[in-house]
Amino acid sequence: MTTAIEQSRLITVLDDIIQNDPHSMKAHIAQIIMDHDEPETYLSDILKYGCISGCVSELVYYSDTHAFYDQYYYEIEELRQSFEEETGCVIEVQYDLKNFFAWFSFEHTAYQIANPGSITNSFLPLNKFIDNSKLC
Repeated sequence: MTTAIEQSRLITVLDDIIQNDPHSMKAHIAQIIMDHDEPETYLSDILKYGCISGCVSELVYYSDTHAFYDQYYYEIEELRQSFEEETGCVIEVQYDLKNFFAWFSFEHTAYQIANPGSITNSFLPLNKFIDNSKLC
């Protein structure tokens, strides 16, 4: 159950992200989250089920994931490099690269939004959405 205080805090965090860098991938993702009736529940669903579940309707079709990847290529590449440096794992994509990295970046950015100011574990823990056998 979400309290009004938690919901209010999340809305404030999302609004700050959008206002501070409105053209960034993080702002785009923050806006998608904020546009839902229950942003905290939606954010929780993204973190629990991942983009593969279809819960992010903006990233269901290849045409959508490819456009997202193309639009935010440089930010996605920075995120990939940071992930590989922090974890020591190299991501080897076994299927559609643009689709994989669109989902990867969306999920990890959502995780960072849900955990603002976290110095350690700035990346979503490896889970069922990433085939761990293809890392390291």
